[in-house]
Amino acid sequence: MIRLFHSPLMATVVVFAGLALLAIPLRRLTHEVAPPNASPEAPVHSGALAVPALLRITTVDPLPRLEVRRVDGVTLISINPHPAGQSEHEVGVLLDHGGCELLLEFESPKSTAVFLTLMPEGREGITRHAIGDGQITEPLSFDWPHSH
Repeated sequence: MIRLFHSPLMATVVVFAGLALLAIPLRRLTHEVAPPNASPEAPVHSGALAVPALLRITTVDPLPRLEVRRVDGVTLISINPHPAGQSEHEVGVLLDHGGCELLLEFESPKSTAVFLTLMPEGREGITRHAIGDGQITEPLSFDWPHSH
């Protein structure tokens, strides 16, 4: 019996058993479930098409709070605090007649700049920015006039 514990087969079984025990909490961590009190997304106005996009956020200084929302009120990014530098996020934007508008909100104790580069699937990236201090709320328009 003692010899069984030193066999390669038993070592393999122990490794797979350990992985199986880790699989349950890992699945819960990696499969996002909407909270029970989550409200459904607001209806999309006519002419808008939801498109996956890459949103690059570049900040000059660290910010206590940064949030990016769509015009329909859906929060795309909320980072508290946001470090200085660059971060990239996969988001869904509403393209209406080749363009969209995002609302950037941030707090900064001193004058700083925040740059948003939006790159919807199949389109070139466009960069917009906001500059200020205190609590800033800035609508940013992104337009791709020759897109289909």
